[in-house]
Amino acid sequence: MRKLMVGTSGILVLVMAISIAACNTAQPDPLAIPDAGTSAPTVTEAEVSDGAPDDPETTFGSPEPVPETETPEPPVVPIESPPPGSFVVLAEEVQPLVDNVIPTLDRPSGPAFADGAGGLVFQPPWGVDDAIFYLGPDGGEPEPLLDVADGRLLTLWGATNEEGTPRLLAVVVDGDGTADEQETLLWWDRLDKVTWIGQVGDASTQVLSVDHGTNRFVIDRASPEGSSFVFLDGTGNEVDLTSNPKPLCRGSSQCRRLPSLAPDGSNLAYFDPAIRKVVVIELDSGSEVLAIEVPSTSEITSLDLSSDHLIINHEVAGDAQAAFSAALDGEPALRQLSVPGNAYLGVMGTR
Repeated sequence: MRKLMVGTSGILVLVMAISIAACNTAQPDPLAIPDAGTSAPTVTEAEVSDGAPDDPETTFGSPEPVPETETPEPPVVPIESPPPGSFVVLAEEVQPLVDNVIPTLDRPSGPAFADGAGGLVFQPPWGVDDAIFYLGPDGGEPEPLLDVADGRLLTLWGATNEEGTPRLLAVVVDGDGTADEQETLLWWDRLDKVTWIGQVGDASTQVLSVDHGTNRFVIDRASPEGSSFVFLDGTGNEVDLTSNPKPLCRGSSQCRRLPSLAPDGSNLAYFDPAIRKVVVIELDSGSEVLAIEVPSTSEITSLDLSSDHLIINHEVAGDAQAAFSAALDGEPALRQLSVPGNAYLGVMGTR
């Protein structure tokens, strides 16, 4: 997610909010990682893929060189109506596009997610990497929702509403930059407060992205061997899926990336730079649901998937553009929202 600017007064207000919250509590740190003995998931090396397309067939004996032809860009048309529950993160605010699934946030935000109960959870974009904020359905001033201490870092990756309880998904980093570094997946709700899923990274690995569906997590993780999609069940155990589109990719810029799960965990979307397409598959069977080409000028930055819509966020020359959207049913067509910024799909029911 790109960095956004904010005025000095905005920084002071939120930093003071964090400081006050930290000073007014005498309770023990609620995020002390227990000695659960969890080990990092092991990457299965049953398959190795460099993510690159096969070499084109070579024809010999041609008397004249074949002239180069430009590949036409895929057609993009303005979208008739935004997907249900969608909202957009702009330079100076976060606003719903339809359905009022979140309150409008009248200040810059980093990663932001609808919580499924009419609120918004987000991280500020100016380096507050140990706190997550919440804006309730009635608006007002954002409040610190979750923070960590003792030099730990916190990265927000998503939010959902399962069984009527708003939850958020984050990764907590201990010992950042040291030989003892650990990255732990955190599933936090307002009733149980904290649930540790398991260790997902260490000093030799890097978590590139995290997403979730019902009883299923996907992590895009880099290691000295390469990068891979790692799947976990609801209790944090690694699951070996034969349909995994990236069991291991060795150091290639053409590696598949940005995995995104549908809320029910059935479908998986990812970007395949080797063919310049965003692909959606039915995860258990591996069958293709959608494969849609994106313009070569677009740098794909994130994906968001619902049961029937796909959001594709992208930049051109470092500037966020209006997101692409595609429906999963009917003929594949790349459409574009009218508002530039990073778009997300709101929580509708279970999301």
